Amino acid sequence: MLSESSYLAAMYAYIGAGLAIMLCLGWWLSRHWSAGWVALAVLLTGALLLTPAYPREGVETFAPALIVAVFQYVTEGIEGAGHALKPLAFTSLVAVILALLMRLTLFRGGRRKSPPAQKNARASG
Repeated sequence: MLSESSYLAAMYAYIGAGLAIMLCLGWWLSRHWSAGWVALAVLLTGALLLTPAYPREGVETFAPALIVAVFQYVTEGIEGAGHALKPLAFTSLVAVILALLMRLTLFRGGRRKSPPAQKNARASG
């Protein structure tokens, strides 16, 4: 069993790794996708990686909900994984809503107008 300090160290390492994956994914996807799609992918990745859940009843420590859901589904079926799937579904829904709001407010893409220097060069050419 883990002591309190080793449990906290493991949680810090896991959360740090999840945030690093989100950062790298956002950086890599930003070169290929639009900002709205990148926000959706990064937020969904964060929701799947960083959502906590209790591994089973009577346990006071958290584990990643995605891992708990997979193991419970394999061993006990969908009913056993329900307690981990509910928070995953909720955080995924929140991630989709946040990405949609970000797309509608921060990443609105209007028509790009060419700068005046390019218009003059086109007109005289």
